[in-house]
Amino acid sequence: MSNLVEEYLHENKGLMLSVRSLSKRLQIRKKDVFYLVHHTNKVRKVNSSEIGSGSNRLHVFTAI
Repeated sequence: MSNLVEEYLHENKGLMLSVRSLSKRLQIRKKDVFYLVHHTNKVRKVNSSEIGSGSNRLHVFTAI
């Protein structure tokens, strides 16, 4: 199985997307997005300060 999340974020470099947004755009379940994100080393979790949020926990990812 190819990693759809990794491919999508690689095609759209610099784009920072939440799990929900990725799920909607790729039409796959959120838990599948989490699985794919955590099983690749080409996608990283975004810091809250990078997107202007003061939240502690974010489920936002971007390509490396």
